[in-house]
Amino acid sequence: MHRDSFAMVFPELLTRIQDREWAAMVELHDQLSEEVFQASQAITDDELAAELITIDVFVQVWDHPEALSGPAAPADPGVLSRAMVEQARHRAVLWCVGERPAEFALDAVKPPVVYGRLRS
Repeated sequence: MHRDSFAMVFPELLTRIQDREWAAMVELHDQLSEEVFQASQAITDDELAAELITIDVFVQVWDHPEALSGPAAPADPGVLSRAMVEQARHRAVLWCVGERPAEFALDAVKPPVVYGRLRS
């Protein structure tokens, strides 16, 4: 989906995510994951770390759909994208200084079915 088209369906997409529609989350991932991944990888210089950080950022969106509504809700995809990239950068810096959450430990990595990129 082109960015302009994405901007047009963005409000509906957020509503669908709030309604716990997995397909909407996959659409969001398809649109924003590369940008979030690149931001993480630029800091960590580690593809696995960047992948885990990217997954964690998207899990936070899925786990906290209430953040997608109300006065603090992102007005457009650019706002959400910037917030997710900023969160990824913050997590990447923590990764680099050794403050890694336990779920990021390599021995805790689940099979690719669980941790792989979202597939539509």
